[in-house]
Amino acid sequence: MTMMHNIKANIGPSRSSQERNFAVLKEVFTFYIQHHSPSTFSQMAEGGASPSFPSMEMKKEDSTQQIVLLTPKKVTDLLALTEVHLRTCRGSVHMEEDIGMDGHVGICTFLCTACPWSGRWNTSPKLPNNRFLVNDRMLHGSFTSGILTIQYEKLCSAANIGVVKEEDKNVVLDEYKVVVEELAAESMDNALEEEITGSVLAEDDENFHGIKVLSDARHCWRKNAYNSDVVFLGHITHRVIRHVLVTKEDEPVSQNHETFGTRRFYEWADARGLSIHLHGHDRNMSVNSLVKERQYTDNGNDTWHATKNLAKSFAKVAKGTIVNRGRTWHPELSDKGAGVKTHFYWSMKTCNGDPDLLQSRLDNIVRHYQNDHRNCFAGNGQYRGARCRTDPNYLPQRTTLRDPVAIQLMTQWIRDTQIYKNPLDYVHCVDTHYVESFNNSLLQYHDKRIVFGKDQYSMRSYLAVLDWNEHVDREYTSITRRQSATNPRAVEGHKVLKRKGNNFKATIWDTFMDTIFPAVN
Repeated sequence: MTMMHNIKANIGPSRSSQERNFAVLKEVFTFYIQHHSPSTFSQMAEGGASPSFPSMEMKKEDSTQQIVLLTPKKVTDLLALTEVHLRTCRGSVHMEEDIGMDGHVGICTFLCTACPWSGRWNTSPKLPNNRFLVNDRMLHGSFTSGILTIQYEKLCSAANIGVVKEEDKNVVLDEYKVVVEELAAESMDNALEEEITGSVLAEDDENFHGIKVLSDARHCWRKNAYNSDVVFLGHITHRVIRHVLVTKEDEPVSQNHETFGTRRFYEWADARGLSIHLHGHDRNMSVNSLVKERQYTDNGNDTWHATKNLAKSFAKVAKGTIVNRGRTWHPELSDKGAGVKTHFYWSMKTCNGDPDLLQSRLDNIVRHYQNDHRNCFAGNGQYRGARCRTDPNYLPQRTTLRDPVAIQLMTQWIRDTQIYKNPLDYVHCVDTHYVESFNNSLLQYHDKRIVFGKDQYSMRSYLAVLDWNEHVDREYTSITRRQSATNPRAVEGHKVLKRKGNNFKATIWDTFMDTIFPAVN
């Protein structure tokens, strides 16, 4: 009878003293059958229309309502919360219109229409450190995407999904940056091991003298940069093996940041007993001097920087005013600008590391255009010979040099070039294309117009390293070939790369959660 009186009390105080036991039992059974009848379950199993929730019509004023982020398990939590109450109460549960916000998390209050019961429910579970999962996950997405803080705030404000407070974001950043730095260091260590293995396999054990690296510096701003990223890539894997961040606290003059970072790199390499056989860079003269001081490291300057202005320079001897014709320029040289640049590339590629042979091949360019091909490249195991040596039906496509003035002008122009004067810096035919591409990829995380704090800047640099090391040299689906009006001689084509996997983002999140959740013994 005590249970019956309790049920009467839960039905409502106004009716508990008036209803008979039969009426109470009838109402209880009706409620049970309504919610647990076999027909309801059979309709759900058959996929009937009754278990589907109808789409509610929305009014225009509802389009500006607050939007919150929630996890599926919190929906289950909400259903359990209401179910427990409705088992003992015949009222209905409704939510208050005013929703509190903590970042992207909605804090909701539920009330019962038949009793004073109320319940508070959050749209996100809490982590062991008492932070909301949804907020940390959104910050993880904003960090790894490379967007700026103001862009994140504008996006969230426009979408009306809440914004994580600045102080809360800084707390997460302090923990998050440590994880990113550790993973970047691990990625660079793995890249170094792959580079050493690839270098050993590429050369005989007896000829192996160390790895080859490519380096360059990127300044955070266009002028008077405070931070500079000096990065070192492996020549074979093209992955980052070392990243050195140089600030004005280390070196006040930003123009010296690359030299300072290079010196730090060699201190690190020497401490690990790592031998550097060849160091390629874009001809920073201070770095040139630093590398040449090292007894067992060869210096190599980038070929693209050395040849990019050859055609423009050659135009000075290929065209001009009539009064200077035959003195400072000659018409027999007018069609050879693009061809001469190709000859320079092939001379560097086929000199076998011999500076005298490089100069000899450059001198032979003049003889080639005189239709004398006795010293032209005949081919080796790596490169096929020039067509003028291998094709018996070869005919010159450009004007043959006959005038001694034209021959003298071209000879002097070749010997005045940077490559001819400094053959030792170009005998290895180093191409720093990959390290220049890495600097471009940094723009995803570093905007040169934005001043980042130290923590943000270093974390974004390490994110760029993780991104690059995962995706460089990834597979491609096809090659497109388009003829460019500005560069009609380009025939290599453009690779259509596969989409990025971005697995490093999931790795960062898993590692970040490992630091928050206690270890399970």
